Amino acid sequence: MFIEEILLRQSITHFWRFHLALMFGVAVATAILSGAMIVGDSVSGSLRSLSLERIGNIDVALINNRFFDEQLADRIPAHL
Repeated sequence: MFIEEILLRQSITHFWRFHLALMFGVAVATAILSGAMIVGDSVSGSLRSLSLERIGNIDVALINNRFFDEQLADRIPAHL
């Protein structure tokens, strides 16, 4: 175990520039990803609130697998 510690210390001291650059790169990548996640969450929330604001209060939603016929507008108020 003593040999591994010596080799580790020698490696760290010899390649300190590489290790420093690697730590800087990891820090920058972490900051970029964290910022993107925060901005993405903010944009998602604002888009959700905008869409709900535009839709307004919905009482009924009509879902169909085919096209609607012309008499549908006359039949809907009778069922409400």
